[in-house]
Amino acid sequence: MNNNRWKGTNAMSAWAGAAKPYTPPDQAIEQKARLDIAMEALTERERLVLKLRFHKGTTQTGVSVIMGLSKSTVRLAEKSALKKMRENAGLKELRMLREEA
Repeated sequence: MNNNRWKGTNAMSAWAGAAKPYTPPDQAIEQKARLDIAMEALTERERLVLKLRFHKGTTQTGVSVIMGLSKSTVRLAEKSALKKMRENAGLKELRMLREEA
């Protein structure tokens, strides 16, 4: 058994490749609009951290290198951004991202 299969990747990028449940087009449009509104409440730094982490699948260490920040600063920015998005948009779907980022 290969114990190193996750080495060099993160669980979110592996999970992102999994089959996604069907979402009706009108519901997907509404979710996208709500997500866009929630993203507007974030600072530029928080937006970039989330895009790198969840859209590009970059690790927190990778984000810290790309942005020239400490890993703890990246972690706090990610946690703050997800909290703001949950509070401002009330999106249940965001709880899946990380309840305790």
